[in-house]
Amino acid sequence: MSDLHRAVGKFVWKLGGPHKYDGYRYLLDGICIALQSEFEMMSLRNSIYEDLARKYKTAPRNIERCIRHFVYKWWDEHKCGELFAKRPTNSELICYLVEYIRLEIGVCKDCLDNGLVVCDCEAGMKKLLSLQKKNAG
Repeated sequence: MSDLHRAVGKFVWKLGGPHKYDGYRYLLDGICIALQSEFEMMSLRNSIYEDLARKYKTAPRNIERCIRHFVYKWWDEHKCGELFAKRPTNSELICYLVEYIRLEIGVCKDCLDNGLVVCDCEAGMKKLLSLQKKNAG
């Protein structure tokens, strides 16, 4: 398990994500794939589901269904209304978590490609500092 996978897992666990479901593992892997690539919202579902299906030797529809089941259980158990007004779709949840992690951790694609969980490049540090100033002001 990579440092990135651990960090993502810790973050989702803090949100109350029930880790006993296959969808939890698929969601973590999907978030890691999305973090490590430049993605478009529309192509997210197909490419991540297909990548995960190949990895776990199953069909993309099974990956989608397991993640959806995880989202339903997570929503029913925790009613995460501070994050979403209504239960999110798989794509909405993945996109939200990817963007939140990118902003909170301040990780850029180049640093992720080099195996770093925290961004140490100049551009990433500038981005992180500007976000901190924006949030403080």
